[in-house]
Amino acid sequence: MRSAEQSSPTSTSPERRSEICDLTQARIVGSQVAGLRVSGFGGEAGTVIVDDVDVTAFVAAELDRRHPERVQLRAVRTADDYRAMWDTIERLWSDTVGRAERLPERALHERVDDEWSFVQTLRHLVFAVDVWVGRMILGEPMPYHRLGLPPTDYPARARLKWGSASTPDRRTPTSWRCMPTGATRCAV
Repeated sequence: MRSAEQSSPTSTSPERRSEICDLTQARIVGSQVAGLRVSGFGGEAGTVIVDDVDVTAFVAAELDRRHPERVQLRAVRTADDYRAMWDTIERLWSDTVGRAERLPERALHERVDDEWSFVQTLRHLVFAVDVWVGRMILGEPMPYHRLGLPPTDYPARARLKWGSASTPDRRTPTSWRCMPTGATRCAV
């Protein structure tokens, strides 16, 4: 588990952040939870109960309403379903890139809520495609591009097996320097 404290601009209390936690069977009792935010589980973390009310289905339904592609993904069964889902992913990605193209370059390097910036995400997608396509499907022993960004929650020693990707290019590339790399990798 990683924890961090930082001041919130709207509060005099520092924000407390915990990541990668196993809170299975945890109970929060008689505690101040104003502003409590839980994210990253996509409504599939298991049962969530608030004041003896199971809100799991409510959260999943709201996420499905906001992101109907989640329903489409769960319904995938056939090759045609996979092709249709891939078309949806490409449309969503195209929309994302379109929004990013309208932002100033500095905004593309900005981290929000301690999450990766757009450029860091692009770099991680390069790494992910290299792992799954280059290494797992094509069997290349070291398919990693120097702009690829490995997961940052792995210890440095564990990243050594990724060769040059374990020490990614330290220069901050522009988002558009990453885009062709990612597109070329996805075309494989």
